[in-house]
Amino acid sequence: MTTLYRKYRPVKFSEVMGQEHVTETLARAVETDNITHAYLFHGPRGTGKTSTARILAKRVTCLKPDKADPCGKCPACQAFEAGRQMDIMEIDAASNRGVDDIRALRETVNTVPTLGKYKIYIIDEAHMLTNEASTALLKTLEEPVKHVIFILATTELHKVLPTILSRCQVYRFRRADREEMTSRLRYLLKAEGREADEAVIDFIIDRSDGCYRDAESLLGQVLTMQAGEVTKNKLVEFLGLPADKYLQDFLKSMIRGESAPALSAVGQLLAEGVDPEQFLREVIRTARDGAVALVENQEIKAGSFEAENNALARLPIIIRTLLQATQDLAYVPQPALAIHLAILTVCRVKGEVNSKHQAVRNKKPDAPSRPRENNQPVAVVESPRSVPVSEEAADSAPPPGPDEIPQGDKDKGGVLVEGNYKLADVEKVWPALIEQIKSSNPVASTFLRAVRPQEVSGNTILIEANYGLHRNFFEGSKNKQVVADKLSDLLGGKVKIKMVLNENGNGRGLSLAETRQQKEDELMRNVKEVFGG
Repeated sequence: MTTLYRKYRPVKFSEVMGQEHVTETLARAVETDNITHAYLFHGPRGTGKTSTARILAKRVTCLKPDKADPCGKCPACQAFEAGRQMDIMEIDAASNRGVDDIRALRETVNTVPTLGKYKIYIIDEAHMLTNEASTALLKTLEEPVKHVIFILATTELHKVLPTILSRCQVYRFRRADREEMTSRLRYLLKAEGREADEAVIDFIIDRSDGCYRDAESLLGQVLTMQAGEVTKNKLVEFLGLPADKYLQDFLKSMIRGESAPALSAVGQLLAEGVDPEQFLREVIRTARDGAVALVENQEIKAGSFEAENNALARLPIIIRTLLQATQDLAYVPQPALAIHLAILTVCRVKGEVNSKHQAVRNKKPDAPSRPRENNQPVAVVESPRSVPVSEEAADSAPPPGPDEIPQGDKDKGGVLVEGNYKLADVEKVWPALIEQIKSSNPVASTFLRAVRPQEVSGNTILIEANYGLHRNFFEGSKNKQVVADKLSDLLGGKVKIKMVLNENGNGRGLSLAETRQQKEDELMRNVKEVFGG
């Protein structure tokens, strides 16, 4: 069976949807015979780049064109439809990307067309050409043959040589908006004699990301699976996606910081055969849509996860953590571990760290002291930081929050001043430092787990790293200042940090393989911390 995106592929400029700024320009060019020797089409996948290139190639080789459109009846058009048009060659640069392939192409350039006036070379995925192949192609573009037209298509314009771009007319293709996509899907349904409710159309559009080909491919799959009218419930069931109820319950639990219901929901879905990656994509999309709805003050349904307290503040943290989980799927031995770790990370931040900080804020203050008279002597009170604490009590004490830190290093105006600290002071606030930086800079938070405070000299804190990768990351002025500022807030006084490299470490930057291994080892340590073992 022919797929929808091939069966209903545009054959005229007017049939290409959503790219009028491109097709109208090309139509005027071919009508006035103002054709250049090289074009480059770039934009997201599935937006009509190759289809437009084929229409342009068919039109300029047509023997009896109808204004901007090919006639479809002449020998050249019929040969093109049958796939035996010798003057139009389509080349996939992903599989023919070497310099030898381009040299073979250059040998055929000088041969004259067999039917029309031009020979057309359509090079798809042009960014995949090697540097040597691109240089070889550049030579041909610099000295074009009159009867040859090159049409390059790419999804990654930044990978194409600037010298090639300068010799092409560049056209940008854009993603389809919701109205255009709805119109296209309705047209295909009518052409197929089928019906689908509005929820199905919205479902397909939400998962196509402005790509016509993805939307048409998914619609074709749906029409093949289901006879009669297509409904969303049956569509979700056939595609093996989690139901809205499970997504709602999962996000409610994450917003509330309740790990048990979230773990239970995930366990049930995985037991039913839902793919972990598919689940993460669906829940991230749902959370994103909810956050946007809250920002735009859209009407929120009662009982939905958006109606939860602090939903807007919590959703960005949840989305960021789940995005990290999708990357961790490639490293963990079992995909469920990545999801479980994300759940426990989010719920721990909500249920432990924040609750400790809130408990400190709610603590009743001591009775205020009576104001002293001007001539009354001031009693000297020893700083709380100098009070001895047993090692057992220090080990059992939870990581303090910002409000638990003595404020002796702040002046009367609340401005941070330089203080004199001990290594134990820094070690005590180190977990809180990691948690505070996590929301704004997850990479820095991860790297802070791999380094440690080594020594304190006055208000300068020496941080030891085992690898040059970590030291170099925090040597950057921006990252170093972020850590220094957070530590200053937690300690209650102005501090500086200095990175040192462990002499027993390797003292060098890591290769890609070593970086990946280190990330895998670090992830497994975090998993063991959470699950034990």
